[in-house]
Amino acid sequence: MRGCVRTTLGTVVLATSVVEARGRILVGGDEAIRRLAPTDPATLLRVWGDPGSGDGRFDNIADLAVDAQRNVYVGDRGNQRVRVFVCPD
Repeated sequence: MRGCVRTTLGTVVLATSVVEARGRILVGGDEAIRRLAPTDPATLLRVWGDPGSGDGRFDNIADLAVDAQRNVYVGDRGNQRVRVFVCPD
């Protein structure tokens, strides 16, 4: 899904998104990942990531995935890598 999502803190432009098993929404856009509660407007629960190439930094998030153990996989196009976050609550 591409487009925008309205949150309690304003509108976030997103590149990709995925819904976790608990119903929360992960949105990848800019150089950060946002976890949102499925409310109207969406409630921002957590943000992680900064622009760049080091640990916890992204350059053009291309895709997100979540496995059965709630690990989050982030396709980072600009840094040419896939990052894995182990059960980030």
